[in-house]
Amino acid sequence: MTTTMRAGALASADSKGAGRNASAANVLDQPIRIDRFTTARQEPEGQFARWRDLVSPILDVSQVETPRPGFRAAGRAYDLGALHLVSARMDPMAFRHGEDHVATSGIDHWCLTLVKGGVLTSQGMESVVEARAGSLDLKSLAYPFAGRANETDVLSLYLQRDDFSEIAEAIDAACFRRLTGSMANILKDFLVGVETRLAVMTVSDISLLVETLTLLLRALVAPTADALAAAERPVSVGRFNLARKYIQDNLASSDLGADSICKALNLSRRQLYYLFEPHGGVAGFIKQRRLTAACRALANSKDHRLISTIAYTYGYTNQSLFSRHFQAEFGFTPREARQARLCGHLPRRSPSRTFSDWLLRAE
Repeated sequence: MTTTMRAGALASADSKGAGRNASAANVLDQPIRIDRFTTARQEPEGQFARWRDLVSPILDVSQVETPRPGFRAAGRAYDLGALHLVSARMDPMAFRHGEDHVATSGIDHWCLTLVKGGVLTSQGMESVVEARAGSLDLKSLAYPFAGRANETDVLSLYLQRDDFSEIAEAIDAACFRRLTGSMANILKDFLVGVETRLAVMTVSDISLLVETLTLLLRALVAPTADALAAAERPVSVGRFNLARKYIQDNLASSDLGADSICKALNLSRRQLYYLFEPHGGVAGFIKQRRLTAACRALANSKDHRLISTIAYTYGYTNQSLFSRHFQAEFGFTPREARQARLCGHLPRRSPSRTFSDWLLRAE
């Protein structure tokens, strides 16, 4: 920001006086800005040059030969203050972050990367990391590294070093290696959830988002008793989402239950029951999700299975019991769902109180 812009901003603020609070409120209500980028607007012969120029402050890149002309790269970037989140898809390339970048860029952020698709291999600090779909790894832009990627889909979170000085040593120690374990899985799930919801979040949500992510990151790289205790709430959210995903993926399995969930997610029964206590218990939650899946199947005009077949698919051998549970859950019968193409509950009218509640309530 220039001196003139600063002076103008100060003069404007002084002249408005009491209006400043209203202006701040208006800013907080604004959606988070999304910066989009793509090489698609360039002719094929200029696409890689566009990408190379874009990333040149921190990377030297070279194109890997592909069957098609040009270089496809596209993504979205979100400025979250202490954090910057970038979701990007790129064609194959080689990359290098050298001593020259470290010395001249002034950027010494950490980069936490979730690989959603493809393979990204990098070498730094005498370590080689091959990150495949589902992998989470850390790099430090304060050190040189190099690597190669095929066609990849990544979600990268850039963290400013000064904003995480208290755990900087622990973050540095975790760099240039894959992050594994239950906390890494919870953090991956959290990042994916954040990405899907950023389009509807406002500036007022940023502070809580950063706080939650900081607690999760601290519990991952510096898992002291205090750090784990501080992260208890977001950790519970992450574990619940993992359990919910497992349930959703196994709704048609006759083995679905507390035992299979505990075994799959390495949870004790006590931990599992604690997670699902606010949701009517494990069995009640499974029943609700199975009924919802059955309702969606009944409302699907392309699904011509008998009602009894759909009920059996989702664990009901007694059709009368299925009908009673279905009507108690939705307020209409399975037959009415099919005839009127009714699909589940009506939209919720009450807003979520916190970011965590929002994540928990998301379908």
